[in-house]
Amino acid sequence: MTKKNMVKALSLLGLTAMLLIGFTACDTGNSLGIGNTNIEAKGSVDKPVKIEYKNLETWLKNDAGTNGTNFVAISDISNEALKGTENSCSPLGSLIRNGNKKVFLILGKKGSRGVIDFSEIGEKAFYGVKNLIGIKFSSELTSIGNEAFANCADLVTVDFSGCNKLENIGIEAFYKSPALESINFSDCTSLKKIEWQNFMWCYSLKELDFSECTSLEEIGAHSFQGCHPLTNVKLPASLKTLGFSSFRSCSALTNIIVDVNNVNYVTEDGILFNKDKTKLILYPSGKTSSGYTIPDTITEIGETAFAGCEFLTNVTFPINLRTVKRWAFSECSLVSVDLSGCANLEAIEGGPFLCTTLTDIIVDKNNSKYCTENGILFNKDKTELVQYPSGKPEKSYKVPDSVIKIGDSAFMSCENLETVEFSTNVVRLEAHAFEFADLISIKFPANLESIGVCAFMNCEKLTDADLSECSNLKDIEGQIFDCARNVIVKLPNADIHIKGEQPFGRQLSCVKEVQIPKNNTYNLKQKIIDSGYPGSRITEY
Repeated sequence: MTKKNMVKALSLLGLTAMLLIGFTACDTGNSLGIGNTNIEAKGSVDKPVKIEYKNLETWLKNDAGTNGTNFVAISDISNEALKGTENSCSPLGSLIRNGNKKVFLILGKKGSRGVIDFSEIGEKAFYGVKNLIGIKFSSELTSIGNEAFANCADLVTVDFSGCNKLENIGIEAFYKSPALESINFSDCTSLKKIEWQNFMWCYSLKELDFSECTSLEEIGAHSFQGCHPLTNVKLPASLKTLGFSSFRSCSALTNIIVDVNNVNYVTEDGILFNKDKTKLILYPSGKTSSGYTIPDTITEIGETAFAGCEFLTNVTFPINLRTVKRWAFSECSLVSVDLSGCANLEAIEGGPFLCTTLTDIIVDKNNSKYCTENGILFNKDKTELVQYPSGKPEKSYKVPDSVIKIGDSAFMSCENLETVEFSTNVVRLEAHAFEFADLISIKFPANLESIGVCAFMNCEKLTDADLSECSNLKDIEGQIFDCARNVIVKLPNADIHIKGEQPFGRQLSCVKEVQIPKNNTYNLKQKIIDSGYPGSRITEY
């Protein structure tokens, strides 16, 4: 794991201090003991306190258990009461948050638990709501909106059991709910799609069982990333698409199980492959083996396939390997990558070997697509620098004159490299080219034409980005200097097209200053302001 990613992960883990240690149901009015403390509780999962929505605020104020969990079923509630807005949670969410009492909310069909029939939970319905420690959903539920339960600091358990009409769980629906321990998906036979980043950074989640989700076809990218205690995942026969980084940074994950009837995926020793085992999709990052020999049937290593496998120091690559996808081995502990036995290797995508321990990449000298020099990976004619090993100890590096393009993530996470010098031939810096690098200074090539998205993002030590001589600069993309707070960017008098938003950083993480030529002829100041950068920080030179 890179130094910066480790700091980020630890800071997120700190939120687990908010985790509730447990709760137990009891009948109304009874006392509940956890440890040596008597805690007052109201109701139970099977016998919740039934309250009309219009009376909930009064009940929470006057009758709810003071310290314990209140198991509450709400009647006379409408879909409108479960819809948040851009700036606030739903009316029901607001009542629970402001009631300052722990609530386990039980939503059910009218007549079964005295709750009115409803079919959806709207966007941001409970966004950021404290005191909501659990929820059991209605059997009539069909969808959950984007960010519906995101940032719910106290949410411990989510029960979808019996929700056989539920089809979709929206983007970031449970994002950053740090106390969430368990999710019950039993009998969710209509669930088709879990959108991207859904349960990302739910750092207390321990197990996932989708085996009864017999219609589930897609799990979006980053869906369960950062669920550190997660050890086992069961996937159904219906699954067709597993998004990249779905289980990245799940540091305890050792076993992925796929239904034997799945026609798209298969597992062996807990490792996920496509059905015919030509593609390795996911190696669980909790596996403690220091070495792994990839089967010779494999022709492709998937995007982020080994990401976060910190125990992995040695990998033997298969002779039939053709493609290594981007970030495939990021945050592993590899020291050397030997691809010399892969005679058919033809595609290495951006930053596949982002290991801060890596000092050497080797390819066969007869390979028709790639070559290496001093352990640095180039394309065959050395017009593109594909990857500079981020563990190299050198403080400075001069890019060879033959290079015209710096590849995607080429210098990403280089913690030792302080200075980079280009020849005038370099015209393109690809996406993420220097992200998280500890650069102090960089000499830009005079013929530079374009800079890709996030190229210098999180370069916190960089203080000077002098592009004033780059008169051919045409395109800059989004968030190039985001979180590079100390840098002063000096732009040329050129007709620059800003292709993405906030190239100079977001509001709280933008660069120190942007300088433009006095009397420039391309209305640069207005372009920069329109991109989201404050006009007060734009000066002339």
